[in-house]
Amino acid sequence: MNALKGKVAIITGAGSGIGRASAIRFAAEGAKLVIGDKSDAVHETAKLIGEGVTALQIDAGVEADVAKLVAAALSTYGGLDIAFANAGIIGDMGGILTLIQPPGQRRCGST
Repeated sequence: MNALKGKVAIITGAGSGIGRASAIRFAAEGAKLVIGDKSDAVHETAKLIGEGVTALQIDAGVEADVAKLVAAALSTYGGLDIAFANAGIIGDMGGILTLIQPPGQRRCGST
């Protein structure tokens, strides 16, 4: 189970449900993670995973908070390969795709 070995992923909404399950699976597949959630339950998710994860209590609907996730991925793990915008957000997502897509990188599967 190393399909994501060497990859760095951001997952929002990782405090529970699909986000938590995805974070656990990504880690099991070898990814280094930066996970975020509005709830402090994101730290429990990090404890379940163990090593190779950075947890931040953030609001994925706030652009500055998403920037913190990106900055953590870059400074802690040296890059960003995957962004799973799982958190439920009501209203405009603002510039989230701009934040997670460095210049010169391609984006696939955006909705």
